[in-house]
Amino acid sequence: MAHRRVSEEGTATRWAAGPLVTVQPAGEDWPGLRLEYVSSPGRPGDEQRVTRLVFGRVVQYAWGQFEFPLSLGNPQDSGFHLIEITDSELVRRIVEEGHFSHYPPGQRAGASVPEDELRHYRLGFDEHGYYDVVCADLEITHTTTSDISPYPG
Repeated sequence: MAHRRVSEEGTATRWAAGPLVTVQPAGEDWPGLRLEYVSSPGRPGDEQRVTRLVFGRVVQYAWGQFEFPLSLGNPQDSGFHLIEITDSELVRRIVEEGHFSHYPPGQRAGASVPEDELRHYRLGFDEHGYYDVVCADLEITHTTTSDISPYPG
């Protein structure tokens, strides 16, 4: 396995049915992706920790439903917490076969994202699925809330 846990309890997903996902479209800034989910034990109505992951300068992201996970390389690298895949087949393919692969080394992910800044993150949720994100920036913050049900029903 070629991955590392990004954080211990702070990014665990075992208490969340799935994340609230927000996509920032491309514009003046690069596309971004935000995932928010409950990351501590408790019951509805109790105050719990909510983890917010904001991925910036996103090159690619994907979601695979729990029973039908996407095959994006490194299938053995998974878990119910945030990991960084350190020897990513997906990053290698983006750099070697992607749109900018003919650029000089160091710029094969595009002129605005040096290829050595690309990171492949994976986050799994039981019974929900896995998110794979290739990006250059990641911000992790925590907050608390007593309303842990942003989803209807």
